[in-house]
Amino acid sequence: MDFKELLARYQEGLTNEEETQYIEKELAKQEAIENYLAEQINIDFKEKLDSSSQDETQKVQRLVSSRLRRLVLIAVLIVVLMAISVFGVLSPLVDYLYYQPDEVTVGQHFQDITFDLMAFTELNLPGYALRGMVATESLGFGEYHVHYGRLNLFTQETHPVNIKIKRDSRFGTFEDFFGSNYFNFGFLTVRDPQTEHFNHLKDQKQRLTHHLEQLHPVAYVSAYATFEYDLTMNELEDLKRQYPDLDFAWVGVRTHSDAEHVPFLIGFNPNPNAGSMPADKPSMETYPFFRLVDWISSEYMRPTGSNAKGYEQHYLSLLRYMIDREEAVAVLDHSQHKTHFYKEALTHALEEGVTTYGVLVFGNAEDLLPFIQDPLIKTLEIDQVIASKRYLE
Repeated sequence: MDFKELLARYQEGLTNEEETQYIEKELAKQEAIENYLAEQINIDFKEKLDSSSQDETQKVQRLVSSRLRRLVLIAVLIVVLMAISVFGVLSPLVDYLYYQPDEVTVGQHFQDITFDLMAFTELNLPGYALRGMVATESLGFGEYHVHYGRLNLFTQETHPVNIKIKRDSRFGTFEDFFGSNYFNFGFLTVRDPQTEHFNHLKDQKQRLTHHLEQLHPVAYVSAYATFEYDLTMNELEDLKRQYPDLDFAWVGVRTHSDAEHVPFLIGFNPNPNAGSMPADKPSMETYPFFRLVDWISSEYMRPTGSNAKGYEQHYLSLLRYMIDREEAVAVLDHSQHKTHFYKEALTHALEEGVTTYGVLVFGNAEDLLPFIQDPLIKTLEIDQVIASKRYLE
């Protein structure tokens, strides 16, 4: 009888005692073997499973890290490229659409705003001049900070001016940019001719003479004088020779007929060495004697020794320059009508000649007395008085 038949008899309870012991002994042996094999299989499977899980986890982690690094790098590159595009391409494009004060197109070395401010200041601000270098800071997208010095020719004090230009708009206080006496010169007698009939003007020279006599003889006075009739540049030169102790700081130039209302007063400084004299300058062919100092050494002055022709060329050059610099005029003059006014002034000067209705003069009180009593002087308006001239010659 084989073991299989004997095991069937054991399951039916038909085996004798000896057979039963034999079967149970074999079953116990088989159970021990099975337990041993089961334990071995479980250990190997667990180790393999743990090892496989760790490998897969590490692979996933490495893959995620790699992709994250790639995404971060792409994001950084996108930001950098956007910044380069915005500030390297878009910002200069926006700058190009508006007034660019830091361009160098007028002269060879100096920024354009240097010459813009020179012409603007001399034409529009009696008694002031540009002092020193003009510094510009580009902020991008048509925005700039501009810093420069404005010299008060009477007190010889320099006032720092800081303005902001943003896409053809100038920001800053009106008084800080134009100066306190921008409207004073000839306001009653030149800008509005009807006011010259006011009663208080009839005895003005007498009242001003009395006032000057009360001042100390060396008191230094800044005053606006108007003439009984307009003077040519030759006549102005003769007047300056008659009063060598007076400083003619600014010459107001007639831009319309003497019966018309004048919206703006413009002129020039007849002193060649006033204010800034940069080594650079605009084209002499287009703007001859933009700097009056160049007239002194020119071949045109030598035959006559007179500055009269130089005054005319200098004034016309300033006008032509500002007409050509329409973008600068719109920003610095802060007026939409100023370029048109400059064109009218140029036309008047070319057709009627360059003539003056009055001057800004500096001098001691004792030197101004004979000047105000000259029959040529129509009115005199005192602007400032200080104890003495700051720098004695």
